[in-house]
Amino acid sequence: MAFLIVFALTLLVGDVVLLGFVTYKILKFGELEDDHMNPTDFARDMNYVYPLELGLQALLLMIQVWMIMAFYGTPQLLAILLNGGYLGYHMHLFSTQKWKVDAAKVWNPTFKKTSQTQILIGVVCYGVLFFLFLYNTIKVLTNHPPKAPGARPGRRAGHNRRQGY
Repeated sequence: MAFLIVFALTLLVGDVVLLGFVTYKILKFGELEDDHMNPTDFARDMNYVYPLELGLQALLLMIQVWMIMAFYGTPQLLAILLNGGYLGYHMHLFSTQKWKVDAAKVWNPTFKKTSQTQILIGVVCYGVLFFLFLYNTIKVLTNHPPKAPGARPGRRAGHNRRQGY
């Protein structure tokens, strides 16, 4: 039971970190558009964040797969499908080297539109995953262990006698 609690909280905190990575990307785009950052620094920062996001997303998916074997539930299946699909898309970008940001193409309108669409999809996916992980965490925390055989509801051990009569 303790492992389920730790893993459920790990999934929730890990998703918050993934939302932080997406927020970081949004802030970097804002700095680039306001000319507070040059394209070379922007490309370096974006290329640094992507592998970290990919690795954390893969770790969360492995924890989810373990949890589905130990704690079956429909929201967990939905989270696995959503995270697995988005991770597959990220792996496709990673294997084709399309994830790398080239400083020379930063001002290209198609790059900007594509990157902002990817960030928006990330916000939606990680936002939905956050609520699924929150539900899962609450479910794990409120799951009470089964009572001992023969135990009557409302009785605690050692309080079987009438008192005060």
